[in-house]
Amino acid sequence: MSDNMNKHHHGTSAVDPVCGMNVEVTPKTLTDDLEGETYHFC
Repeated sequence: MSDNMNKHHHGTSAVDPVCGMNVEVTPKTLTDDLEGETYHFC
């Protein structure tokens, strides 16, 4: 993965690694874990 994709979480928001949109991180946010990193999706 690119270094840019590893910098995806910013406090209470994150960047969707597929579309690049900002995602509000809540308990209902879709996530996936890969190699110790959690990715958030819109």
